[in-house]
Amino acid sequence: MFGHGDLVHLACHASTDGADETVASFLRSSAGRRYCHTCLARTLSLSWKDAAKIVTRLRITPGFRVTTEQCSLCSELRVTITAG
Repeated sequence: MFGHGDLVHLACHASTDGADETVASFLRSSAGRRYCHTCLARTLSLSWKDAAKIVTRLRITPGFRVTTEQCSLCSELRVTITAG
């Protein structure tokens, strides 16, 4: 499956147990703030691996942007996701 030119495995694209929507809602409520995988996982009590998979899925969802920026929580330059 392709989204914005990215190859995504169908199994990875499928949402599991509502975690995708939990992350999406959190990001929408924090519009303008950027979160790295580590801080997103820690904040929402997810494993780093699950957070990374969710970010990959949200990357192809309108309304979310993945870039290399300074994380709003840890202030490290990392791959981050933001809503908006």
